[in-house]
Amino acid sequence: MRPTTTNEPDSIYVSKDDKIVIDGLLCYMVHKLHVLNQDALEKVIVSGYSNDAIRASKEKLFKVCPGQRYVGHTGEAAATKHVRDMIKLLQERGTAIPTFVSDSGSLSAMPPVTFDSMDVVSLLRRIQSTQEEVSAMKALMASQSETMGCVTKLTQDLSGREGNMEAIYVRSEDAPMQDNATEVMQSNEELKTAEDATAMKQVALDPLPATYTQVLKRRPRKKKVVPAFVDD
Repeated sequence: MRPTTTNEPDSIYVSKDDKIVIDGLLCYMVHKLHVLNQDALEKVIVSGYSNDAIRASKEKLFKVCPGQRYVGHTGEAAATKHVRDMIKLLQERGTAIPTFVSDSGSLSAMPPVTFDSMDVVSLLRRIQSTQEEVSAMKALMASQSETMGCVTKLTQDLSGREGNMEAIYVRSEDAPMQDNATEVMQSNEELKTAEDATAMKQVALDPLPATYTQVLKRRPRKKKVVPAFVDD
């Protein structure tokens, strides 16, 4: 198999079941179809391949993809129109196409993709999309960082409360005897106060004994002594 150049039609080989097709131009077009826009891809292929190579690849593409009507073109823009028809067919077929491969000689003949052949608007859109994705990732990371800070603070708060509860539990285990003694003393004081109040109330209500009352009646009253004044 001899190497091919961009000035000659590429040698096309097809397997018996039409599943694998050796065609450098079609292989290049399928791989770049999802990388470049249509205008840029047309420009690269027209400038990198000869008119005969483009026409031969188009004929083979319509042969291995039946059901599509082949349209020939003439004139100066024939190559561009052929490439446009091929791109349209590949986009309509989607994945329902054979596997296009390139031989070792065709790899060196594939045209390079430069910035001059790329659409600036498409490139700017991709850059903008990438910037938006980076901004979204930054916002997500900031939100996650804030959430982690709140979780850490809450964990520390819960740990502090747990420590306080353990300290209270330890003190409560040592304090029952003291609390019981205090309760007993308070109960005794309350009982004594109640007994004293009851006794005082009873004394106030009980009458004096009869003998004591009689003694008070029998005791004579003392007479008042008036001093006598003596004249000199």
